[in-house]
Order: sequence, then structure tokens, then C-alpha cells
Amino acid sequence: MTAVGTPIWSLLQLVISKASAPVSDETGLTGTYDFQLQWSNDVAPADDRLSIYTALQEQLGLKLERRRV
Repeated sequence: MTAVGTPIWSLLQLVISKASAPVSDETGLTGTYDFQLQWSNDVAPADDRLSIYTALQEQLGLKLERRRV
């Protein structure tokens, strides 16, 4: 996925669709961003592509944390 001038909430929508769990934005980031994110759609990727969770952390520096609310 390549994004140009994209707000963080747009990335959040992608994560929500892949996470199968509620996700909240606690980044505090505003504005728009350019980024490229590459991941495998498989839960346990067999090739060298990363899961969406690992890709978010390694490529964008964003970490998903499971919490009880």
C-alpha cells in the first residue's frame, strides 16, 4: 500500500479491517502523511512478507497493543 497525503485515520481504517478487533487511535498524530506499507494478508505468512502487525511496527514505527477496556 502506498499512500500520499493520507490522514492517520485512513491507515486506522485499514488496520481495523485486518485486525478483526476494535482498534483505537492513540497516536496523537494529526496532519497528513506519505508512507508505503507492505505486508502479507495471511495470518502466518509463509513467504518473506510480514504480517500487518509486524509491518506496522517495523516499517512505520506504530505498535498495536492488545488491552482490556
